[in-house]
Amino acid sequence: MRSALLVAVCFFSMLSPFGAEARRDGAPKSVKACSRHGNGCLVAPVRQGRFGLEARLRSGTWIPCRGDCREAIREDVLDFWETQADRALAIGR
Repeated sequence: MRSALLVAVCFFSMLSPFGAEARRDGAPKSVKACSRHGNGCLVAPVRQGRFGLEARLRSGTWIPCRGDCREAIREDVLDFWETQADRALAIGR
């Protein structure tokens, strides 16, 4: 009985995304995205938009998450120039 309870607790803890506070509708309230190039971290609120989840930037602009809010914030804000350089190199090959 105890082992089944332990397995259930471990399973449910894995369902919630790391670094995100979950709402009842399943969407996180906020996400924390960190740069891969030393440009810092950003905690952004998340909402359900017309076409999917959206994250709010410091300026108040809401950007689409495109499936993963952390990656969208990291690529579009924190590591913008590095992402552009990586994409340019990929196209040039």
